[in-house]
Amino acid sequence: MKKLLVILLFTISSAVTAQVAETTFKNIEVTKKHNVLLLSINVPPRNTVSKAVLAEINTAINLAESDENIGAVVITGTNKVFSAGAGGESLKGVDKGEMTHAAIAHKVYNRIESFPKPVIAAISGISAGGGNELAMSCDIRIAGESAQFRQHELQAGLIPGFGGMQRLPRLVGQSRAMEIMLTGRYVGAVEALSIGLVTTVVPDSEVVLKAVSLAQQLNDNLDRKALAQFKKRMALSSSETFKEALINDQLAFDELATSPDIHAAIATFIEKQKNGK
Repeated sequence: MKKLLVILLFTISSAVTAQVAETTFKNIEVTKKHNVLLLSINVPPRNTVSKAVLAEINTAINLAESDENIGAVVITGTNKVFSAGAGGESLKGVDKGEMTHAAIAHKVYNRIESFPKPVIAAISGISAGGGNELAMSCDIRIAGESAQFRQHELQAGLIPGFGGMQRLPRLVGQSRAMEIMLTGRYVGAVEALSIGLVTTVVPDSEVVLKAVSLAQQLNDNLDRKALAQFKKRMALSSSETFKEALINDQLAFDELATSPDIHAAIATFIEKQKNGK
């Protein structure tokens, strides 16, 4: 039976690896590292989150969602740039019925925010504009020592239109977010850590390794059903009143607590605690 299970898991893993290889990605690199799908934006020199990049990120997220062997996603850029912005594509007109650049970004970023598996941003170098708004839609942000964050849209005659005006205040507070967006200044990695924009700062050479390691740890330790409910509630609660959020959280808890799988989940947790995990 164990041999059959190993063969089955290997077959599933190989099938997904083949699916990644068969899918054409021109703007991002997609690789599977154990139970983690690593998405690397690679459109030098700025790694802008163009419509094409957003479409490919969404396709990669589809792969992660359809594969039960993938437990988490890491999004990164290149050594010197995570993503320097949206580029000039937002300024172009669209045909009737066609989604604008900002609308596409909202759809993809909202999906990342509520995605039932953890999504971690591994940030080296510049994270600015629409690229920084991508990072803020992720669950956890790990920064390299060279990382610099910026929302410079007001200086360019625009506003942070890919979700930054809502997500940045929730991460760092209203007053600090206003100052960052009004000045358009760069926020270094150490300051970003101190204000809550990122959770960890590591040497640049360790950013992706740290993110993948954490993603694998989350895959190993989190209950998938509870995780999906948790991420759903965290995303939805931002648009609810405090009272509504408390009630809906309680209802979600009750749903999990009375599910047929709960006793097995608790038993698994207890066993892991015994083994020091």
